[in-house]
Amino acid sequence: MSTTVSDGRQSRGGEIPGDWERWLAAQGGDNEERLQRLRRGLRQARREELSIRGWVFHGFAAQMRSVRDYYERSMRLLDRDVRRDLFCPERPIRAKSADKSSAYLSPEAVCRNSLIADGCKIEGTVEDSILFPGVTVESGATVRGCILFKETIVRRDASLRCVIADKRVQVQPGRHLAGHETYPLVIAKGRVV
Repeated sequence: MSTTVSDGRQSRGGEIPGDWERWLAAQGGDNEERLQRLRRGLRQARREELSIRGWVFHGFAAQMRSVRDYYERSMRLLDRDVRRDLFCPERPIRAKSADKSSAYLSPEAVCRNSLIADGCKIEGTVEDSILFPGVTVESGATVRGCILFKETIVRRDASLRCVIADKRVQVQPGRHLAGHETYPLVIAKGRVV
């Protein structure tokens, strides 16, 4: 078997050219089929060099193939037992530090069963939500069952339910946005709603 890559090189048998992305695109089929071919090709090309083994893992693991999956799996992190299993001292998770100050919750703020990152400023109500660094929830705003990425701002008297907001989204004052647990509303990066 021989596959010609767009720059004229050929891949024979299990050989994967250095530019594997072009090779993958030249294979045809949907993404899942292409990925399977790539995995098969890599195993064939390096079978003498690799020692591939498997083991049973009994801890928390999640597969995400859709927005719904992402939302459901992320919300599972609000379960204390899942968090305890995932963030255990034996397997520390190392991440780039954002060097932000601690989260600020005003005396009027209400925060229940949520994960709030450093640099957040909460003056409204946050329940069953995950807030990434630098998120602001202004006074009178309500956030329930949401995932808000860094530097998102929810203005005064706005209401969000089952929303995934990408980085630097701004929700204007008094807006009411709602998705559902089975179909969360997704707002693209940098949008003003």
